[in-house]
Amino acid sequence: MELPKSTIRKLDLMGAAKAATAIPLDHLPLLIGDECLTGNESELVKATATGYEAGRIVETETISMPRQGFGPRPVTVLSPVDRTMYVALTGALAPTLPEPTRGPGKYKTFTSFGMPGTSTETHYVVTIDIAAAYEYVDHGTLRNELILHTMDVSLADSVVALLEGAFGRPRGLPQMLAPSDLLADTYLAAIERSLQRRGHLVARYADDFRVLAENWGIANEIIEEAASVARRYGLVLSSEKTKIQKAATLQAREKEHESFVQNYFDKAKGDLVDFDYIIGPYEDVDTVEIPPEDKEAFEEAYRNILQDWAKNPAEAALHFASAIGAALSALENATDPLPGSLLEKIAFYQPVRLDAVAEYIVKREEVELQWQTLRSLVAMERQGPWTKLWLLWLGEKLSVLEGEHSEVVMAWAIEQIGDQHELVRAQAAWLLSGRSLITPTQLADLYSPATTLSRPALAACLGRLGEPATSQVAKAFIGDSRLSGKAFAWGAAFA
Repeated sequence: MELPKSTIRKLDLMGAAKAATAIPLDHLPLLIGDECLTGNESELVKATATGYEAGRIVETETISMPRQGFGPRPVTVLSPVDRTMYVALTGALAPTLPEPTRGPGKYKTFTSFGMPGTSTETHYVVTIDIAAAYEYVDHGTLRNELILHTMDVSLADSVVALLEGAFGRPRGLPQMLAPSDLLADTYLAAIERSLQRRGHLVARYADDFRVLAENWGIANEIIEEAASVARRYGLVLSSEKTKIQKAATLQAREKEHESFVQNYFDKAKGDLVDFDYIIGPYEDVDTVEIPPEDKEAFEEAYRNILQDWAKNPAEAALHFASAIGAALSALENATDPLPGSLLEKIAFYQPVRLDAVAEYIVKREEVELQWQTLRSLVAMERQGPWTKLWLLWLGEKLSVLEGEHSEVVMAWAIEQIGDQHELVRAQAAWLLSGRSLITPTQLADLYSPATTLSRPALAACLGRLGEPATSQVAKAFIGDSRLSGKAFAWGAAFA
């Protein structure tokens, strides 16, 4: 993919490079392939500008991530260079694109649309969900929408060219990235407008729509119309999530969901308080804002929620599952740690919550319990690349502990340098290099088939091993690219 200098000059590459090296993808840890370029953003900017001016092949890797009840979610991870360009291009377009649907308070506004007692009160609410929306965004249609909003053909063409380079086909957006959320909002806003032009009252949050209907017949017509409009944009409705509900029934269910934690809190303290949910990018509750004076009561409430969920996790109501992430966040600094068996149960029955489990473990100070739990987690048989990345990140973040638990974890990590995923191999190599459990020769073997997704990371691993910059293998790594040279020096600071 080649970009003209005139287009590259429009971009804030430095701001994009800083984001690429410091901000992880949603629901992923900061990967070593990005982190190793911290402090060398100017070099990343140069590599991005020259690479795209000369004509660059976009380098990506797709990993699978668990999701709640609908199979694995494919996550396409861009190399640091390509992510920098993607962030910069969408950033240049952003000021004239539709306002994002995600943001503080917006989910609550969405869920109140059409409810009794509001200005949009209605009898029926049609809930519409687009199935796998990001995977099927048509690049040609997206280009037209970008030009419509920005009147900048060169930037729109550049974004589409990068996407087609990333996917090798004319459709798809890389998930777990804020720039993709922005582009998806632009794409889905066209569907929203189509429904509005038909005279319907519509609200949208990401790829979820709510359309108001006066009666059952109109509600069914809306679904047919929405399916027809979505097909024009290459999308289909989710049969499982598209529903017709009475507004009063929907409101009652949502109030029951919202009061779930409050009820546990009331049992712990007895007094009503106000607290706010913090909604994550995929509608899951990440955490809650807890008033300091109510900290102990909330901790007891969340501990009780987890204990009640654990009694029958396979049959627990949705309320419990949606509160797990917030519960782990609320209990990070509690006096008493959660038992490792409970954390293991969460990871087994709710694999999508492994990120919350890992972040909880990192915040605790019981080193022996941390390693014991991590040992149990790496023994799980269901391990996709997303799971492995979190477990390898967790092993790196924990204080070094000698003993059987650590030995088992490191033996597992050694196995991961043979994983089929480049990102996993690099993350494993970083963990092992900190314990001198990988050799320069092994790193050289990993480096040869690698791409810019992990080559700088592997150079950082070599530096961390304390390999002299004058050695033959170090010269080969450093001379391969300026990014690898900078990453080697960055890793050497940890030796």
